[in-house]
Amino acid sequence: MKLLVETKDNLQVVGTGEELHAHHNRPSVVRSGAFMSSHVSAGNLIMLAQLEDDASDAEFRKRWDATKSDEDKAKLKTDFAAEFAPEGAKPKNTPK
Repeated sequence: MKLLVETKDNLQVVGTGEELHAHHNRPSVVRSGAFMSSHVSAGNLIMLAQLEDDASDAEFRKRWDATKSDEDKAKLKTDFAAEFAPEGAKPKNTPK
């Protein structure tokens, strides 16, 4: 399981490995686990969505960098979360 998270207060959360790196300047796709859960509980991270394992931060960043307006960036977070939602959490009319 992966998570789409945002950091608070211009904070960057870095663990061991790329999948445990929450960037300070954009939302990030990270591996779910005790390390990230502790930062969510402490209020350092805001969990935006749970994602399937095939979601990647590289793909999210590519789409984020191609998006210019704040409105489109907000829509991207919602669309990405819907696209990679775990089975059972995905609305019936949302393609994988």
